[in-house]
Amino acid sequence: MMIPSPLARLRTSAATIQRTVFLLAIIYSVIMSAFSIVQHYGLKTQMNDLGNMDHAIWMASKGDWSMPQTNCSDGIVRSRFGIHANLIFWVLAPLYWLWPHPEILLILTSCACAMAGVGLYFFAREKIGNSWWAAIPAISFWLSPLVQEANLFDFHVVTLAAAFFVWMIWAFDTGRTKTGWTLFTLAVLCQENIPLVMIFYGIFLLLDRRTSLGLRVLVISAAYLIFLHKIFVPVFNAGNGLWASPINRYTWLGTHLSAVPTHVVHQLPDIISQILRPDHLRFVLYLLVSGSIVAFRRWQMLLLIIPALLESLLSNNVWTTRITGTYYWIVPESVIISAVILTAQKFAGRSQKIALLYLLGSTILLSWAFSPLPYGMGSSWDNYALNTKEYQTLKEIRELIPPNAPLSIQNNLGPHFSHRENIATFPRQLKTANYIILHLRHLSGKNTGYFFRPSILLTIPSGKIDGIIDFLNSNKTDWKLLLKRGGFYVFERDQSSPQERQETLQSMAIDLSILRAQLKQAWRGNPRIATYLTSDVSWTDLSQNLK
Repeated sequence: MMIPSPLARLRTSAATIQRTVFLLAIIYSVIMSAFSIVQHYGLKTQMNDLGNMDHAIWMASKGDWSMPQTNCSDGIVRSRFGIHANLIFWVLAPLYWLWPHPEILLILTSCACAMAGVGLYFFAREKIGNSWWAAIPAISFWLSPLVQEANLFDFHVVTLAAAFFVWMIWAFDTGRTKTGWTLFTLAVLCQENIPLVMIFYGIFLLLDRRTSLGLRVLVISAAYLIFLHKIFVPVFNAGNGLWASPINRYTWLGTHLSAVPTHVVHQLPDIISQILRPDHLRFVLYLLVSGSIVAFRRWQMLLLIIPALLESLLSNNVWTTRITGTYYWIVPESVIISAVILTAQKFAGRSQKIALLYLLGSTILLSWAFSPLPYGMGSSWDNYALNTKEYQTLKEIRELIPPNAPLSIQNNLGPHFSHRENIATFPRQLKTANYIILHLRHLSGKNTGYFFRPSILLTIPSGKIDGIIDFLNSNKTDWKLLLKRGGFYVFERDQSSPQERQETLQSMAIDLSILRAQLKQAWRGNPRIATYLTSDVSWTDLSQNLK
């Protein structure tokens, strides 16, 4: 009697494959949580966005379900639901009864990304069989720079939505209808754009001849989308919808959502020009290379990336056209990998393996080119440097400032002070602030252009570094220097003598010159391609920048 070799037993053991995938998920979540927390302690997270999310969920945990936000770009205090329809925050609020710290959100997002990968493995196992090939989609998902960026860029609910979405597809596909609807509900509660994705999922189900389920998903998603925009959000936003925001990226198409169709007809040449811009096409090119090109056999699933494509192509803001330094594209990535799985199901033998190997190979290449982790071409360990002296100073400042004192604070310091009712990024809310906190140092490593965060660490009124001095010098309200150490400046609302004021401004001028030199050094290390990956450019700008 022949005894199977260890390799043969390994190949045939479903339990071994599953345990390996779960082990990889645990490793992923631990590593990414560690990097996320190190970034946070290294002052590389932001009031926009981790601080805002932490602030809102903390308010909900205290019983204020409207979650008023003081850090709004138009200076108006408004409910979180006037900014984004993050009803999932109500679900997350009890976590703050256990451990009220923003780190819990960073860990949660890493675990969500890990579980989304596991969900893709389970989906692949159903479609192509329980072999090591079924693990490729999960590994590709975890290696994707789009996933890693969403994971490491503060906390955003799109990571939770991606996990709910992937497991929902698996649940509906395997006949677990109640589980599927539960996950559907959790996904659409995440944000206002998810119901739009679900509408296209309903269309996919209709094309897949699952008519009853498809109609229910489509109708419920559309009804919830209308409810959000016409009823729920206006209740919390003084009668206005999300479209009315002054920083809306799509108001160039019409000042109100209902006016968009008319404007589209009249602005069609401008819209075509917008779509064909090279900085908008970069996202389309990325999606093609990353896997869409081999998912053609199940093009129906690719319909689900239409909302993301429109979001990118029609936006007038670089945040939604970039590949690196953004967090919007984790759901489209999960859609593409799901489409590759369905395409592999249609193939057999060698063709199936080629499709999966293409997915893995292209992801490895793109991960090396664009990953924010230190192995990426545009990243380094400097991006995750932790200066314990600076963090200790920050802790001392936290002890110095009264727990609920209103603050106007530098963007990257905000998440460390966000458990208070009144906090905003400098120079917002200066009329109500009792303290200003600044840190005139660059902390984010050499490849600034790839990931963009350092350029928004400091909110400067004039757009120039020296604008801080000009602003404080011309401000009618006196601010007295309370603490100065290692680039940190803490001001309290109080009268200061002309001599004290002059000495403070001279000291700030020295620290700003240090900051300017650090930023120049950081930008000097950028590859030229960083301009194309991260900037808002035209063909002319691109040709000039890449000379």
